[in-house]
Amino acid sequence: MSRNPRSSSLVLPFVLVGLISCDDDVDDLTRASPAVSAVGSGPADGPTATPEGLRVAFIGDQGDSSDTLEVLDLVKEEGADFLVIAGDFDYDDSPSTWDNNNVDRLGADYPIFAVIGNHDSSKWSGNSGYQAKLIERMQNAIDDGATCEGEPGRNSACTYKGLFMAMSGVGVKDDKGESADYLREQLAANDAIWSVCVWHRNMTDMQTGSKSNDTGWGVYQACQDEAGIIITGHEHSYARTLTLTEVGNEEAAHGATDDPGLMLVGQGSTFVTVTGVGGRGLRDFDEGKHDDDTWWASIYTSNVYVKNEENMGDFTPESGGVLFIDFNVDGDPYKAHGYFKTIAGEIVDEYDIIREGGSGGGDGDGDGGDSGSGDGDGGGESAGTSDGGTTGGGDGGTTTSGEGGGTTSAGQEGGQEGGQEAGDDGTGGSGESSTGDWGGFPFGDEDAGCSCRTTPSRPLPGALGLLALLCLGRGVGRGRRRAAR
Repeated sequence: MSRNPRSSSLVLPFVLVGLISCDDDVDDLTRASPAVSAVGSGPADGPTATPEGLRVAFIGDQGDSSDTLEVLDLVKEEGADFLVIAGDFDYDDSPSTWDNNNVDRLGADYPIFAVIGNHDSSKWSGNSGYQAKLIERMQNAIDDGATCEGEPGRNSACTYKGLFMAMSGVGVKDDKGESADYLREQLAANDAIWSVCVWHRNMTDMQTGSKSNDTGWGVYQACQDEAGIIITGHEHSYARTLTLTEVGNEEAAHGATDDPGLMLVGQGSTFVTVTGVGGRGLRDFDEGKHDDDTWWASIYTSNVYVKNEENMGDFTPESGGVLFIDFNVDGDPYKAHGYFKTIAGEIVDEYDIIREGGSGGGDGDGDGGDSGSGDGDGGGESAGTSDGGTTGGGDGGTTTSGEGGGTTSAGQEGGQEGGQEAGDDGTGGSGESSTGDWGGFPFGDEDAGCSCRTTPSRPLPGALGLLALLCLGRGVGRGRRRAAR
């Protein structure tokens, strides 16, 4: 499919404002980390559309390998306007390595959004942590007109180029119930035609491997109710569900519809994508957990390749790939087109998306006919697949190590991930750093019962760059956070 031409848009001046919070509990990362917001002109009347042909790249579970770099190269080669990462960065607790890889391949001015993964939690905070590096990449979008609120990489919301992104650290550092409430409120309040929900971890039914029920159904249901496309990582595979209307109701197959090439998104309908193939490796389809699943449109694992409900048999798996979604296509702001492409150049999934309630229509045939396997979330045999539980052959020599199989690049992860996940139960986790010095401004005096923080920000061109710190009292920070939910 050829891309629609895009016209350049006026770049409005936006300033990153430091949000100050004060609270007794300096051990809670929600209170100890900076928040980001943007100041700019208000939205125009009516629903906000993206530019024609806006292309967004989605990846997860990157690692630090040659495949990782090839995935980033693919993002650039395909002309994605910006990148969204669904957690688990370099797996080496090295924020500088992760950031250097991104900058080296995409450029220092390339906009990146991301959420925390379980392998990112121990080095998340601090002046040189993952969150600080993420804020630097997000600043590129803020300079270009993005508006953001909340905590970068955790419960936060951003609108950039007309796309609304509701993001969460649910199951890693953020509470399940609070995350669901936050996502629901943010989605309900935004006026964008297109919304995506992004977090790292999954529910077992919403991935194709051996992952546990880590997030609760509340976050999924909030996004279904408020017309948010759901994108996760964590499981090292690529998979896309059918359109779902009853997420969390396994007896009803999560309300799955029967057209694998056409996704319908509206209030009460969504689809789920797992895109955990950012370079760390590819894992096996877990037949024991998912052989009876009937809600998958496409699956791409180390041993099973299902393409729009058709089992593709023997194939040679690639351990890296990118989900791309083009918004506002064919002259219709309510139509989008998604495809998953491997680092070998193969498009293994392709489909259309219609935002219901708008001008979009479609003939119901979709667009995934000759290239569709998995951009969704997870596992299981898709409906109509004659032998979805049977392995597709693959390259047995490259799919024997790591957790649940996987490619050799994932081999060392199995033992490390078990210990890591045990500490990341969504309640704050271990190894969390709540002290540090952001942008030269010290934290407040804990002995005085107040800890004040601000967002680290490099001065914007033409701005004074002056940030004033005020400690407003023990209840102010808490009240602001509640008001933001």
